[in-house]
Amino acid sequence: MWSSLGVGHTDVTIDMGNDIQTVVASTLATHPFFKSNHNGAITIAKGAILHAEPIVMKRPNFALNGKGWFEAQFGKCADEIIVDLKKANDIGLMDDDIEKVLSTVEDLKKMETLATLASIDWADDYHEAMQSMGLEERSLKSLRIYGKVRKTSLIRACKQWQTADDILKTLDDFRDVWGEEETHAWKEAMLQKQEAKQIWDNTLHQFDTLSKKQKTWLTDAHKELQKAGPLSARNITERLIDNGDKRVNVNRIAKLLTMHGEDVGIIKSYRKSEYMALGEDSIFIKNVWPYAASLIDETGIFKISDRGESSLTLVTKGDRGKLHCNQLHNQIGFGRLQLNNRISKSELLEHRLEFIDDDITKLLIGCLPYIEDKSEIAKAMSLYILGEDDGQIIRKSMEEL
Repeated sequence: MWSSLGVGHTDVTIDMGNDIQTVVASTLATHPFFKSNHNGAITIAKGAILHAEPIVMKRPNFALNGKGWFEAQFGKCADEIIVDLKKANDIGLMDDDIEKVLSTVEDLKKMETLATLASIDWADDYHEAMQSMGLEERSLKSLRIYGKVRKTSLIRACKQWQTADDILKTLDDFRDVWGEEETHAWKEAMLQKQEAKQIWDNTLHQFDTLSKKQKTWLTDAHKELQKAGPLSARNITERLIDNGDKRVNVNRIAKLLTMHGEDVGIIKSYRKSEYMALGEDSIFIKNVWPYAASLIDETGIFKISDRGESSLTLVTKGDRGKLHCNQLHNQIGFGRLQLNNRISKSELLEHRLEFIDDDITKLLIGCLPYIEDKSEIAKAMSLYILGEDDGQIIRKSMEEL
């Protein structure tokens, strides 16, 4: 056994430019096999972490409409199910195992809460503060919808709560010797916690600040999107007016959809001016071809390889992008789907739906009347595939994009 078995404790230092590699190489260099051959120690140190990949936490996923496991499966949240079980027990509909059932539901509810926290990448350092400020069902739902987009305000609330809580814990250790200064600090910390809780609630529950009429406009807009598929704010406004609401106008609707649409299951379409209604794990689409055309306009990449092979690829990112790619693939039934491609640690996961040769023809036959921004290149690709162009038109179109 060699004397430097305690890893990292050695008189020899071989700087590898990496802390782990330096420790491994320096420690091995004291072994009899490598004392006269440090290159061997360096080679082993390099190989030890040569293929190491950065650790990427796989975070839980929830539906984009914010529904948790219970609501998605049973149409009710865990608290509502617990109330129903207790009522059933009170009128004699449950057997003696009611306590076991309730315990199981409550355990699953705790797991759902922890999974919600784990699904939010910035929240890892704030779980205790978030639970203290309130994680009732509606807050969990809002976190699943807005946890990322309202990150700044939510982190501010968490940090303020933590700071105030730390002060209170320190003061509690010396409660017996409090003076005027400590009493003042306690009051200030309590006020800071109250303010943090208010920031937390206001950030998560902005929908509560809307008037009854504004909430009605949003729910009616969702119904219209379910009936018709993607619509612009102007189209939605016109439909609401046709239904008898004369007070509504396009500016009000556009602002409401931008700020609060997701509270009622309305998300932006890939065509910038349009919105869509969201179901459990899908989007309501009445006509797939205008929908596909909007994806082509916003994300489509047309290519002809050096060997003359043509391709059209839709490239999206994040949870919404995955939903859009999945939805189109399910609706049309062709194309090659590639999900969850990691480009880098700092970027959202990338998703691709690729069409080649005959699949491009099938897609463009349906989409061409609805493609706007990329209509010229789409027509050029069609001509190329049909053999009516040698590729010059489409290459020129690609240069102009």
